[in-house]
Amino acid sequence: MKYHFVSPYYQRDLYLKLQTLKQGNKGVEAYYQELLIGSACCGVNEDDANASARFFGGLNHDIQKILDYKE
Repeated sequence: MKYHFVSPYYQRDLYLKLQTLKQGNKGVEAYYQELLIGSACCGVNEDDANASARFFGGLNHDIQKILDYKE
């Protein structure tokens, strides 16, 4: 039913939004929730390493620096 009523442009736009998702002024929890919702809407099934890289890449730089010191 999804393929019948949802245009391919909408799916492409959702995927593009997921690719360019950044934390911005949201908290880490809100950013993570938006990332999970975006992944579910796009049907993206990633392994843990790729999902972690996508999450880490969208975080603010100051938080990324803190996480660099913690392994």
